[in-house]
This record gives sequence, structure tokens and C-alpha cells, in this order.
Amino acid sequence: MSKQKVLLDKSIDLLLSSDTKTGAVNLSENNSSFEVNFNPSFGLPKDAVNPRLSVEAASVWFVNPNVSSSNNQLIITKAGVPQTITIPTGLYSLSDLSLTCMRLTSSLGFNTNGIPAFEFSPCSGTNKVELIINALDVEVEFTNASPTELLGFNVQKIGVPSYLYQIFLGDNEAQINNINSFHLHSSLVESGISVGSTLSQCIANIPITSQAGGLIHYDPLHSPKINCDNLIGAKLSTIRCWLTSEANQAISMRNETFDFRVKIQYQQPYEF
Repeated sequence: MSKQKVLLDKSIDLLLSSDTKTGAVNLSENNSSFEVNFNPSFGLPKDAVNPRLSVEAASVWFVNPNVSSSNNQLIITKAGVPQTITIPTGLYSLSDLSLTCMRLTSSLGFNTNGIPAFEFSPCSGTNKVELIINALDVEVEFTNASPTELLGFNVQKIGVPSYLYQIFLGDNEAQINNINSFHLHSSLVESGISVGSTLSQCIANIPITSQAGGLIHYDPLHSPKINCDNLIGAKLSTIRCWLTSEANQAISMRNETFDFRVKIQYQQPYEF
């Protein structure tokens, strides 16, 4: 009697984390990239057929700063005396940023009777930011080192106001959210999901679904099934995983970790 051959469904689950307590090594300075070592080496059988990889779940802290050393300064002039305020690195909402500037100007003695020298307020109808100057002797200067893109103001000096509480509307739409989603990448795949015309080993697009500083729980109903033929017969001793913005730009996880669960499905011939 001749033997018959069938294809058996097989799968492998991997839980990968940037936490060094679970074996992550070679973390990048911004904690957005890590490696995992395998001993014994990792790969699929040489006769594996049609392997596909999917990201079943992920947890990512939304802490990537929108204010950093490249855009953290404003020059405030009161009564002809200029002072530079430096905004601490962080992920700010507009109200958080306005409150931080209030505290900084208060420490300089620029606020009067508890009234801040200036403040920022949203103009929801235009998606722009309003700069409200609350004193007749105050000017606010935006330079190349200011959060101009974030707030939608061009490089310029604004003020002295013509009247108290004068409102100056931003020149452009504000971009408080400097990223809209995270892209998860891994050397487990050779090409990954095509992002436009670019292949960068992307294995998941993780939408931002939490407030600033919150934990994003990614639990898709239908995960893309990504070709991973490169794992057939492979003997990988190390894999690398990393996060970027949706524009494939480096991000900072600061001191937080991220993790994700991968399922690799394939078929293997069986004779009986």
C-alpha cells in the first residue's frame, strides 16, 4: 500500500519583551529597541510550508515626548527684560504645557497677583492654539528652539499686546500629537508589512488609544498574516525588535518597557 501525505497545521507562540528581567539585551538608549538571544537557536523545520507570522497582542506605554531638547525653549520679555524658559522633556497635552509655562514664569516673578504672564488655550474650531497675553508689558518669542510646530506658531516675537488678555491665534494648525501610531518591527521577518512603498520589517501598526502617559493595549480582531519564509531551516541565535513612529522615525520609550505576543503558523508534511 502506498503511503499518503498530509499537511499538519503547526504553530509557535513567542512572548517578547524589552524588559531585561525577561531576557532582553542590548537595549537602545531610548528603550525602543532590544534583542533576544536564543539557546538553542530558533527556526522552523526545513520542510515547513507556508509560514505566516502575526502579532496577536501588544502593550506599549504612550510616553514618547512631544517636547524635548530640540523644541523646549521660549523667550519671555517683561518690562524690557528677556528671560528664557526651558520646558522639561515630556509628553504634554495643551493644558499641561500651558500650566508648565505658568509655573516657569511664576518662578521668574513674571506673574502678577496669581495671573500668569501668558497662557495657551485651544481654538477647537480652527484646530489652532490661542496665545493669551495677560499683561501689557509682556512679549513671547518663538525661536527655532521653541515648540513652534507643536503649537502652530511661526518663528516670531508676539506682543506687547494692545490691551489686557489679548488673544493671538496660531499661524498653523497645532500638532500636539506628534505621532498617531506606533510601528512594531522585528527581524523575525525579512520584509514585513508594506508601509506605502517601504518595507522595513514592520509586523504591526499599533494605534494610540490611550491618553498621554497611559498604557496602550493592542488586541486586534484580525492580525495581518506576514510571510516569514526566511525562518524555514533558519538557526537564529538573536532577533531584534524595535518601535518607531508611523513615519518610521525613532521614538523614545524613556524608562518604560513594551511587550508583544507573536504567533507563527505553518504546515508540515506527514506521511502515513
